[in-house]
Amino acid sequence: MRIIIDGTEVECDVEPIVENERVLVPLRAILEKLGDEVVWDETENTVTIDR
Repeated sequence: MRIIIDGTEVECDVEPIVENERVLVPLRAILEKLGDEVVWDETENTVTIDR
């Protein structure tokens, strides 16, 4: 499976998967390609996205 944004394929460290008829994609790779900053807080198990 490939992810393409603005005609360019997104390089992911984790492959997208299909689970229970839903496609799960790597959030960080997509958002960083769009210019966003993604921060994972392991203590709180939360993701912060800065545009």
